[in-house]
Formats: sequence, structure tokens, C-alpha cells
Amino acid sequence: MYDSKFKLKVIDCKKNKKLTRSQLIDVYGISNGSLYNWYNQYKSNKLPKKVYKKSKITADVKCYIMKYVMSKINFNRHKLIKLINKKYNVQISQSTLYKTISELNITKKKINNKIDYIKRIKKHQLIKNFKIN
Repeated sequence: MYDSKFKLKVIDCKKNKKLTRSQLIDVYGISNGSLYNWYNQYKSNKLPKKVYKKSKITADVKCYIMKYVMSKINFNRHKLIKLINKKYNVQISQSTLYKTISELNITKKKINNKIDYIKRIKKHQLIKNFKIN
């Protein structure tokens, strides 16, 4: 099955006569019947548009995931999924959770570096306070 973007690209080539019918079939690897079906659907405005699903992961859920993961380096994914389901009434899969974490650009290394930086600052402040007293 071809997506709408691909079909529109082929139809555009046919409409603007960039390629002949036989060249379109060879270049894009489609059948003659498909080409004419798509072109007729396009002319009658019946070419299906791609339907985008609304994401289950809202900004609130993303914020919750980020806070949870940042506070717990070694988090339990099953527990996090259950908490999200309980708090936001959204059922998500492991792959959706990991995809969201990836989109938020959260990695274990970045979290560890941030924690190390915070610890160094606190240690520096304690030493400074100790020297003052």
C-alpha cells in the first residue's frame, strides 16, 4: 500500500508531464492500473488523505514522565506505566514510553551528569560554609 504523499508525487509528475506514462511506471515501480486509479481519484477529489491519530501522550503526561525519570535514575517502567494510567487514565505501551523518553532527549548519562554537577555544587557550598565558620 502506498501512502498519499507518494501517490500525490506520482500524480504531480503525470500532471506536469515531467515523465511519460511508461517512465512513471518504470521509475516508481507501479502498475498502469494503479496510476490511472490514483489519477482518477485525484481528479474526483477522492484520493484518501493520510489520517493522523491524536497522540495519547499529552504535555502533562510528558512533563510527568520527565519529572519521574529525572528523579529516579533506575526507574521501574511497569510502575511508571501504572502510575500514568492511574493519574491520567491513559494506557500506554513500553515502546510508547521509551519513544517519549527519547523525544524528551533524556538519557541515563545526562541524568547522571546533572546529578554529579548538583552534588559538586553542594559539596563546594558546604566547603565554603565550613571555611567561613
